[in-house]
Parts: sequence; structure tokens; C-alpha cells
Amino acid sequence: MPTATPTATGLATAPGSRVTRYAKSTAASVTPVRPGKTHELSALDNAMGRHAVHLVLYCRAAPGVDRDPLKESLSEALSLYPAMVGRLTRPEGEGGPAAGSGWIVKCNDAGVRTVDARASVTLDEWLATASGDDEMDLAYFEPMGSEAYIWSPFYVQVPTNLILFLPFNAS
Repeated sequence: MPTATPTATGLATAPGSRVTRYAKSTAASVTPVRPGKTHELSALDNAMGRHAVHLVLYCRAAPGVDRDPLKESLSEALSLYPAMVGRLTRPEGEGGPAAGSGWIVKCNDAGVRTVDARASVTLDEWLATASGDDEMDLAYFEPMGSEAYIWSPFYVQVPTNLILFLPFNAS
């Protein structure tokens, strides 16, 4: 697995990478979530707590499609999945249904982190030549810090000239 060179922005890729990350932002739901809404994670979600699943989806972009329409449609889709735009936290209090059960998602409209990137090759060139290490540069990962309530469990990286990917990061 490649090792990214640390930078102040946290956007670096491995030395010699064909992927350049250049911006990080947030896509929020267009519909506000009811205050106080939470989503309890399943036993499997909690069991996977120390693991990360990286998923890369390849697609050909339609002519004229760029970052802004993609981010706008992502915000509309996120309205249907409020748990994806929340933040992880531990249940409060004792005796409640979620107490002691691991993580819950506080559905607070904090948004999904997006990372803009550019690949130095076309989609066809990438598919013909990319190694597993190359593909890991498409799966942006940021480990959870000590303050889980500010960490986004989902990242979307959009290489504007190549592909779209959606990873789930759980640490």
C-alpha cells in the first residue's frame, strides 16, 4: 500500500502518483434533518470499526459535466440518507436503547467531505495501466482523530477528468 507524503492540507498522494488532489470541501444535504435525530449503527458496523472499506467506481463523464453539477446532485441525494451527513459519537446516558452499544451517528447536517483531484491520464489509459497502489490514490482516507464528532465517516473524491469514487472510512 502506498504511503502518502504528509502535508499541511492532508491532500498529498504517494510520490510519483498520477493523481493530484487540490481541494477539500463539504457537500451538505439540501433538506435539513430533524433536530436530535440519530442513527444507531448495526453490530456489523461496530465490528468493522477498526477497518476501512475503499470503493472505487469508474464511469465515463457525459460531455460538459464538471464538478459543480456533480456536487449539486450529490447534495440532493444526501437528503435521502441523513446518516451519511452526520458525525459519529458515543451514546449518552445509561439505560437507553443505544447506551453501551458502540457508535451512533448524530444526524446534524455536517455534510460529506469531498476531495477534488485530477489524474494525469485518461480513463482508458488508467484502466489499462493502473496498479493496486495507483488505485489506492483514488481512495482518499483520513484516519479518525481523537475528536470523532468532527470527523466525516464518508469521503467522495472526484477526479474531474477520470472517475468518481465513494469510500466508506471507519476507523
